[in-house]
This record gives sequence, C-alpha cells and structure tokens, in this order.
Amino acid sequence: MVTPLDVVPSVCGCTLFLRAAGKIFAINMDFAKFDLLKFALNRTVSPRPTTYEFFSNCLESIGCMMPRLDFYNEDGGVFYCKVTLALKETFDNRISEVDARPSDAIPLALRCSAPMYINTELLDRLPDATQMFAEMKDNPRP
Repeated sequence: MVTPLDVVPSVCGCTLFLRAAGKIFAINMDFAKFDLLKFALNRTVSPRPTTYEFFSNCLESIGCMMPRLDFYNEDGGVFYCKVTLALKETFDNRISEVDARPSDAIPLALRCSAPMYINTELLDRLPDATQMFAEMKDNPRP
C-alpha cells in the first residue's frame, strides 16, 4: 500500500513524497498541483469545490466508487497510474480501469479515500528518496 507523506515546493515545481514497503519515493509535478495536493493531503474542504471535490461528488451522486489507484509504470520520471472505478450496486459486474496522471489520480484518490498501490517491480526500480525528503522538509524552497 502507498501512503502519501507530503508535497513540498521544489526546483521543478513541487515534489510529492510517498511511502511504500518501508521505502520513500518521489514524484515531481508542476507547481500548479501543489495547492490541490496539499488540500487533499490535509483533507481541507474548499469553500468552493476543487476539481477533485467536484469529481468525487459526481462519482458519489451516480453511485460510483473508486476502490483503488495503482502505480504501474515509470519511464524517465513520468509515472503511470490506473484508477479503478466501480458502480456500488453492481460492484462485481461494472468495474472500469482508467489511465490517469498521478497529479490527477492522487488528489482524487485522497478525496475518495481510495487506497493506493504500487507494482512491486516498479517500487524496486525506484531510488529511495528518504534522505531527499528529510532535506526538503528541513529546507523548503519559497
């Protein structure tokens, strides 16, 4: 299971740190995603719904749930995710997997309280970002 730890400003925009199987890995994203990720991580409810609150509300209103998010590949720093969607009443019969960018899938998963998973082989290939996380938390960029 993947646990998001924090998102911090970085040279490339922002970096989201996640933990899985005792290892921390990092995903770099555009700075425009910083507030949306921070709000989702902190479970902040906006006075006006964010895109992810809106989409989560839409899923709920049509009886759909998000049972999981899966990180299945990474190539040159680009991560690939699949979001699983299921109709609540017919969970066994109506399941769809949709490719998604992590910058969209993660805030939605947090809003939907969906667990996140990572392919074991993928996790093994990723560098451990524990030290980078500690350094960036101690010295955040403005």
